Amino acid sequence: MKETEGETMKCSRCGRQADDNDRFCGYCGNELKQQNAKGAPKARWWIWIPLAVVLAAGAAGILFGIRWNSSGARLERALEKEDYETAVEIWNSGSGDGGWEEDTDMLRAELLKIYGKYTSGQEDGGTALEEIGVFKELQDNGMADLAAAAEMLVSGDEDMQNGQYQNALEYYRGALACDPELEQAARGLEEAENACRDAAIGNAEACMQNEDYEGALEEIRSALLVLENDETLTAKEEEINACYQEYKKQSSIAAVEFQREYTEDYREYAVITGENGQGDVVWSLSTGKYIATELDAVSEIGIRENVYYYVEGGTFVALNLEDGTTLWENSDFMGFSPSWAFGENGEIYLCGYYGPDFYAVDEGGNTLAKIQQFNEAYYWASGIRCEDGQAAVTMSGSPYGKEIEIRVDLSDYSYTLPAASEISGQGKEMSLEQICRAVEDHYNQENNTDIYVVFEEECSETDLGFQLILRSQGGSSANKLVGIVEVRTDTGMVRDEWGGEWPLY
Repeated sequence: MKETEGETMKCSRCGRQADDNDRFCGYCGNELKQQNAKGAPKARWWIWIPLAVVLAAGAAGILFGIRWNSSGARLERALEKEDYETAVEIWNSGSGDGGWEEDTDMLRAELLKIYGKYTSGQEDGGTALEEIGVFKELQDNGMADLAAAAEMLVSGDEDMQNGQYQNALEYYRGALACDPELEQAARGLEEAENACRDAAIGNAEACMQNEDYEGALEEIRSALLVLENDETLTAKEEEINACYQEYKKQSSIAAVEFQREYTEDYREYAVITGENGQGDVVWSLSTGKYIATELDAVSEIGIRENVYYYVEGGTFVALNLEDGTTLWENSDFMGFSPSWAFGENGEIYLCGYYGPDFYAVDEGGNTLAKIQQFNEAYYWASGIRCEDGQAAVTMSGSPYGKEIEIRVDLSDYSYTLPAASEISGQGKEMSLEQICRAVEDHYNQENNTDIYVVFEEECSETDLGFQLILRSQGGSSANKLVGIVEVRTDTGMVRDEWGGEWPLY
């Protein structure tokens, strides 16, 4: 059998023939390319293709199974079904197997999807808030903030629809604090600011039309609490203030007219009228009617700050100066033809001609002190003034035939009767004859007669002054003994045996 000749293998560099089994050319050393002998069997690689396909399919299935059971995939499926409680459980059980950012984006997108259904009318506010509330259970501060932002966004929109613009402002601001990138909250905030500003200005202008400037200022200042330093609102506040001041000038009481009147049956009363700067009558009232006597039953006290005071029938009355309404009444005074003085801290001090000799009331109408009579020897309280922490009360009636002042300490309302030397300046220098005549005059004036006499020769000197004998020259017996009178020249006080005591000077 003839051997099959194989193809001669030549060197690709020098062209020389080489044996089939040679790896390198024996002449030039070039590496020879091996050639199969003609007719040699070739490798059957295609038989491995089915196995490769099976292996690839298995690997793909494994990868698909891993992906299908990943938290991200399960989270995505739960969100697609709007099963938010399951989605939150998946997140809380361990999100972050490689796709934390993707999962976060999915949750944020779902919150915006819920908000979109609310704004489009597919869901009402209550439903949207309920769904968003599920996401607040996310155990991640960042994700919980996103849920809180969405919740406040919906709440802000709800308040905007109900005209609660200031509340809406706070919700939108809170939403942006939780999620600064929430564009819907930024737009809502701008709309709420404009609405709040416009509403405040509109309400303020309505108040001004009704001359309610206090209400107008309240509207603007309330808005400024949530829109601090807002230029438009600040300018409006200044405008309202200017109008208010002008209004007060025109409408405030410039004068109060007190007109005493008498009825046909001679009863006394007064008409009190408050007038503004234009002379227009703002308010007017008539007091009660009282039987007319030698003293005024109705008297004007005057104005202090925004209060007008007067006395009627012994009752002290305070009125609101602007509208004439009664602030308070105090019936403890019970004085007529009063004199008065205003104290430093709102107190008012009065005296009545026939008493009380001193009366004090605070600015709220509460009685502080009342002295009906200092001493029976002093009467007709006709004036009062305040100085150096004291009230000086002028008494027109005294044993000295002239007015004297009795001072009341305003810290405790104590008082001291004046010494004779403080009044006359004479004291012991008064002669016995002058003393006798003064004693005679006192008892004659007190009893409206001229029968009482004191004889100097019957007087005797004592350690403190003189002892005098008072006699009566009236009736059938001349110089009838009336009683013994003691005079203290150091103090000027006189005391008689029947209990009377009075100052000589």
